[in-house]
Amino acid sequence: MSAYAVAKETSDLDDPTKSCIYIAPGDELANNEVEEDALSGPYSPHDWRDLPDGYELRMQAYKEAWTQCLRHMQSIIQALHAPVAKEVVAQVKSAYMDTLPGLPYAELPAMLVFGGSSGLYSDIIQQLEVSVEVEDDSAADEAKSDITASDGAIMIHLYPGDFPNLTTAMKSIVTGFIDQSTGSGHSPCMRPREWHEAQAGCVACYLRYQRAGCLVQITCLHIPELPLVYILAMSSPPSPSFLHTTYSRSTLALLKIHKFSAPLNVELIDELVEKTFCDPNYEPAVMLGPGSLGFLADFVSRHTASVDATLTIIQLALMKHLAEPLTIFIESSTLGLRNERLAGQKLDQPESQPFRDVLTSRLARSTSNPDDIDEDAISLLRSVNAARDGFYRKLRTMRIGLSVMNIVRQAIETERENESSMLDTLIAALRGRANRDVRQLATALSKCNAQQLQIVLQKLQALYDGLQDSDARDAEMDAHVRVSEALTEIADTDNASVDAEKGRDPLVARLAKDLGEWLIGYLEKHLIRLDDGPLWDIWYTGSAPFPAELINPAPRPALVSALAHPNEHAAAYARLLRMYIPQDKAETGSADQDVREDEGEDEDGLPDTALLFRRYAEAGRLVNVYDWFQSFAGALDGRRRRERRAAVTSSGNAHAHGVSGAVSNGKGKGRARAHIPMEVDGADEDAGRSEEEESELGEDEDEEVAEAWRIEVQVRFIRALHELDYLGVVKPTGRKADHVVRTLYDVIY
Repeated sequence: MSAYAVAKETSDLDDPTKSCIYIAPGDELANNEVEEDALSGPYSPHDWRDLPDGYELRMQAYKEAWTQCLRHMQSIIQALHAPVAKEVVAQVKSAYMDTLPGLPYAELPAMLVFGGSSGLYSDIIQQLEVSVEVEDDSAADEAKSDITASDGAIMIHLYPGDFPNLTTAMKSIVTGFIDQSTGSGHSPCMRPREWHEAQAGCVACYLRYQRAGCLVQITCLHIPELPLVYILAMSSPPSPSFLHTTYSRSTLALLKIHKFSAPLNVELIDELVEKTFCDPNYEPAVMLGPGSLGFLADFVSRHTASVDATLTIIQLALMKHLAEPLTIFIESSTLGLRNERLAGQKLDQPESQPFRDVLTSRLARSTSNPDDIDEDAISLLRSVNAARDGFYRKLRTMRIGLSVMNIVRQAIETERENESSMLDTLIAALRGRANRDVRQLATALSKCNAQQLQIVLQKLQALYDGLQDSDARDAEMDAHVRVSEALTEIADTDNASVDAEKGRDPLVARLAKDLGEWLIGYLEKHLIRLDDGPLWDIWYTGSAPFPAELINPAPRPALVSALAHPNEHAAAYARLLRMYIPQDKAETGSADQDVREDEGEDEDGLPDTALLFRRYAEAGRLVNVYDWFQSFAGALDGRRRRERRAAVTSSGNAHAHGVSGAVSNGKGKGRARAHIPMEVDGADEDAGRSEEEESELGEDEDEEVAEAWRIEVQVRFIRALHELDYLGVVKPTGRKADHVVRTLYDVIY
């Protein structure tokens, strides 16, 4: 481990904001060349059938796919936030233009933005930073406008850390504004008045915090010389807002409050999923299946409807999907090379043979006659291209069907109280369980009047006219003609009929019934399964479960499990090495491969930290450090005696001296106790041993060896105690110097 890494880890341990810290392996792992080579990259159970450079190529494909998807989703979010952001920016710019005359005191403009994600606030900031064209009629006004760099709003960002007290908050505001002003040539005290006289735009104070405190009363004393505007990101509901329930009427009287409500995150997420995975004109590189989308729906409904969390879930699902070696064919079949000929030569190499065998077997399973599969490398790559085109064709068909279903659902006013969202509809369609929803929509469509039918048909015609893919337009030509004919028939009827079903024109009733039957057949052909084609799992995640542990990791239970059962974790590590290290290097592997898995209750195989933690788990709320040390020392002494006894016994067997006596006496005592109580007084667990055995074990060792052993026990205890302290399982009491307090309880072995 380098000195930089050690220094960084030490600084991380002192950082109170970090709840979990990763400590890299030390020099013990670096000394073993085999383990260092084996664990140099992330482990995957599919490595045996991967290409030599498969991991790097898949990460490059992941980067391209995620970048494309992220840009598309960000454009959707920005379009949904644009009306609110535009309204907030317009109000900020006109905050000091339309002031009411005759007020007893000046009011401080405050923009309260309720809801929204970080993308909304980024859009507001971005629009405020755009230069504002100021109409200057004189050269003096033009000179004064040079106070700011862009004639826009001077902004500062205040976070909870900037509000430890009122003095620090005011200092953050003043220094934030002063540092951004340029070229005035006057003292900082004169700059606020110059900003106002120059009409350099509003000075916006962006607060992502709901504790303004006395700042309102202080800053209102300098209005309008200090053209200050507060933009407050509120997490509380609009009525009653946090300000109205917290601050007094005298403070609220100083504010000119403007409320803005961002789109609800639940609706925004539903729109985001619809325009990402159901839009016929956008083709994602990987289609998420019901496993990942089901986790997203559950997370949104149970935990928090956060747009940022939604983006993270989609990113992690895509990242996990790219762990499969065959996903290297997501975008192309060239394997990172320029053309298929070079890619075929790469598949012909011996190290690519496992990957090629898996690809051949997967293609053979998807055909009725496996003997028809050409095992030539170029033919295999062309088969992958054909499978990709076929999957995206099916996916495009399904997205068109989902769009038609969504148009009909939005245009018809159904009587269902709990109407499912687009996310739920997408999950049901991917699982093949959308028949009920389809028939309900068809029934509702058959009961529509002329006006409702016209709205539905116009939206469907706009959908077919807006298809950008030529193959999709050709495939939907019959449906397009059917919708156009129905729209013509609706235009020829009398639209002035009563809205009730009994008052409908017979022609409209017949047309509505025909459209309902057409909708059932149309959606049954379009809402098809995506997991029945060749190599479908390359471009579709299917029912694979989402890695929920990446969203909500549990380092504390994992830590307790490792301390309570270290041998099981060591055995798992040994199995990992056996799977990862090649067979020709397995003999030179680490000694950890020989870890026994049946040492769960044998304390002789426990590390010092785990041994100390076992006594920790048997103690009460307060742990006496001296008693803790005595128990730890007794366990190490017992282990040392057993090791020496085993050495003497093996030596006696080798020289054939006193074998029967030593063995019989050695077996008489049995194994050591599995648990040593905390309150021990150093009693010898081997009391009653014969003098012959004591002499054979060499108990009468010299004082130097005994003293060295005692020092070693103390050092090992201190090191193990410090490790437990770093892990956060103990803390000082603050009252008793010789006691520590437990932070973990109910540890089950």
